[in-house]
Amino acid sequence: QVLVQRADLVLMVLNARSLDPFFSIVEDVLRLLHQHRGKVRYLLDGADLVDARDLLHIYGAMLWGLGRHLPTPEAPRIFVG
Repeated sequence: QVLVQRADLVLMVLNARSLDPFFSIVEDVLRLLHQHRGKVRYLLDGADLVDARDLLHIYGAMLWGLGRHLPTPEAPRIFVG
């Protein structure tokens, strides 16, 4: 928590191939990051390793997973790389 408070920017990098177990593991981290949501950028890594159709499904799953754990009506912005 101290690191997040001192940082100017927090990058949360998510792997496109392993999202399912991710959200169950880091629920508390997502809640902590939500308190500092102006600093947080979500990055979807590995987009070049999947085809466009799968990427669309992965992106939707990521939005749904983040939406379940972040207490806000709007979806977070996700950068794809």
